Amino acid sequence: MYCNKCGTQNPEGASFCIKCGNILSLKTEIERNGITGELGKMGILGFRSGKTWKMVLATLIYFCVTFVGSAISAAFIFGMGTHTETPTPTTSETPSPTPEIRYVYVTPQPTTLPPPTLPADALNSLQGARNDFSWRLDLNNEQQRRLDTLYETKAGVTMNQQEFKGWIEAIRTATDEYSIRANNALYSGENYRTLLNAYESSLNADYYNSEKAWINKNRDITTSDLNGNIANLNSDINKYNNCFVYKTGC
Repeated sequence: MYCNKCGTQNPEGASFCIKCGNILSLKTEIERNGITGELGKMGILGFRSGKTWKMVLATLIYFCVTFVGSAISAAFIFGMGTHTETPTPTTSETPSPTPEIRYVYVTPQPTTLPPPTLPADALNSLQGARNDFSWRLDLNNEQQRRLDTLYETKAGVTMNQQEFKGWIEAIRTATDEYSIRANNALYSGENYRTLLNAYESSLNADYYNSEKAWINKNRDITTSDLNGNIANLNSDINKYNNCFVYKTGC
C-alpha cells in the first residue's frame, strides 16, 4: 500500500504512513474498527455523535429563525418609515354654506271640538289617520331641526376642500332623510283628508273645516320646506364645484 502523499510503500492494512504519518485509508479504518476510538468520539466530520448532532442542529435552526425574523422586522419598520401621504390641498378662499334658513314649525294641536258621532270602526279609522299624520309631522319637524343645526354650525365658517366636501355630504344625507319624512307626512295628510271627505256628512261642520285647514297648512309648509332644502343643497354643491372642481371662483 503506497502513501498518496509521499509515495512511501507501507505494509498492507496500515492506517498511517510510516514516513509522513498521512492517513492511508479512512474507509479502511472505519470498515475495520467501525466508528470507534478517536474517530468514534469525534465523528466523521469532527463532531460528537448523538446529543452533539442534536445540539448543532438546534443551534442552526435557532440562528436561521432569528435571522429571518430580524429581516422581516427590518423590512416592516423601514417600509412604515418610508410611507407618506399626500396632504389635501387647502385654500383660504373657500365658500361658506348657505346659512339663511329658518322654517316655521307647525305642531299639530288637538282639536277642542267634540269628536264626531260615527260608528266605532269609522271613528277609529279617522282618529288613527289623524294620529298618523300628526306623528309624521313631528318626525318631519325633528329632521328639519337637524338640518337647521347643520347650517347654523357652519354659518360664516371658512372651510378647506376636505371639510367643505364632508359638510356637503352631511347635508345631503340629512336632506335625503327629510325628503323621505316629508313625503310620508304629505301622503299621510292626504289619507286623512280622504277619510274626512268620506265622513263629511256625519261630521260637525266646524270640525271638518278646522281639520282640513290644518291639513292644508301643514301640506303647504312641508312642501315649501322640502323645496327649500333641496335648493340650498344644490346651491352649496354648485359652490363646491365652482371653487374646487371647475376653478371658476369661490
